[in-house]
Amino acid sequence: MDGSTDSADREIGQLRQSDLPSFFAETVRRLPLAASVLHLLGYALDEEFLSTCYAEHRGHGYEGLLSFPRLVDILADALLVHHGSARQSLLEAEKHQTLPTCKEAFYGKLRRLPLSLSVALLTQASQRLNALLPVQDNPLPTSLHGYQIRIIDGKKTKHIAKTLGATRGQAGQLFGAKLLAAYDPATRLIQAIAAHPDGERNDGPLVPELLQNLQTPAVEGPRINVADAQFCDLVQMHNYRQNEDYFVLRYHPKLHFHPVAGLPPVEDKDARNRPLIEEYGWVGSVRDKRRRFVRRITWKRHDHKDLSIVTDLTNRQDAQAVEGAESIPATDLIDLYLTRWKIETVFQDVTEIFGLRKFIGSTPEATAFQSAFCMVVYNTIIVIKSYVAALQPKPISVDDVSNQMLFTSIHKQLTAIAELVPPEITAELIKPSTSAIQAKAYLKQRLNGLWEPAWRKAQNKSPRQYTDKPQWSGAHTSVYRLQQKHRQKTAKHTIE
Repeated sequence: MDGSTDSADREIGQLRQSDLPSFFAETVRRLPLAASVLHLLGYALDEEFLSTCYAEHRGHGYEGLLSFPRLVDILADALLVHHGSARQSLLEAEKHQTLPTCKEAFYGKLRRLPLSLSVALLTQASQRLNALLPVQDNPLPTSLHGYQIRIIDGKKTKHIAKTLGATRGQAGQLFGAKLLAAYDPATRLIQAIAAHPDGERNDGPLVPELLQNLQTPAVEGPRINVADAQFCDLVQMHNYRQNEDYFVLRYHPKLHFHPVAGLPPVEDKDARNRPLIEEYGWVGSVRDKRRRFVRRITWKRHDHKDLSIVTDLTNRQDAQAVEGAESIPATDLIDLYLTRWKIETVFQDVTEIFGLRKFIGSTPEATAFQSAFCMVVYNTIIVIKSYVAALQPKPISVDDVSNQMLFTSIHKQLTAIAELVPPEITAELIKPSTSAIQAKAYLKQRLNGLWEPAWRKAQNKSPRQYTDKPQWSGAHTSVYRLQQKHRQKTAKHTIE
């Protein structure tokens, strides 16, 4: 009786083994969102690309047993499956015997990655993902469709763990690296970043590096840089014009505006009944070679302080009149500046969706790389969201699909694949495309008609009323400044 039972168990075991390949394939087939994310990341961050990127920007780093592509795989698993826990991801790698060295080597390599590597990873991966976007709606005014729009804003990495010797016992909040990002509201992708290890650093000095990163590869059509008042000065205007870019900036009173005599302000109301005042004049003194001729447009608001912008997008070059109206109306330029808030929501999504309130590394270099990688994954999800919107029987706007709800579904499917399908089988079943044409065809096939009602973005029926921001205070500093102080102190004791 025992012998027959053992024989039956062996037969069942053999049957189960024979069914496993079809089970794994069916599991992946039923999880199209997870398969699409893994396929896109495999295309945008393939091993050859990562190895080449590391070779060009590694600085004094070296690979050893833990290669850069393998480090990226572990980081991706931690962020996409294990809620930002590198420990869980490393334990899984040990379990499947895919960790070529000790866990400490991962943390050591992560904290030493050069900032230039983080910048190159995001910038070059974004260029790859740009080529995959389907035809989608452009949310910008029609008069701006011939321009490349770049919204510029800075982000400091926060809530850094105080694990370094220089940071232990430090009161207040720690900042990691400072990032300056450029966001395209038409493609909804983060296009490029610039980085500095000091999170307390001002955004302005990073602008030339960011503009340089946006120049490669060259884009077709003129570019407009949109930024808030901290970027409104002659230094930044000079940087924009050096790169043959236009600018739309929130006006800052520190930059004196000199209206042209004989050209009185034009007051009018647009189609939305917004009272607008349009003026022409110069910013900067007569003796300053960087002096610029600009349009200043002011929206007189009753529920908040007035919004005033300056731009060099004008048919005029000086006080001389020109025939016809401006090619870009004042109301469109106000609408363009109002899209600037989108980069704030992008930063919020990247922070909340990928848990950037808790960083794996505690050096500026580690925080910059984790942030850059999360931005790559964010861009990947936006590409998938674009296909989901475009492939509906009745196409919908990309902005009507919720990032948060879509990623919740993606996370569930990625967790299911991680639990049910071994990594080596997943790699066999989801092989990344080798060209943009193949990747587009794969996404169309996998995401065609895919939809859940929960993915539709909720509409805010009670928009907030503008009020003055509350004043608050709190101690803070950056990891970089503490490291510099610690090194100087150590060197002083060594000399003594």
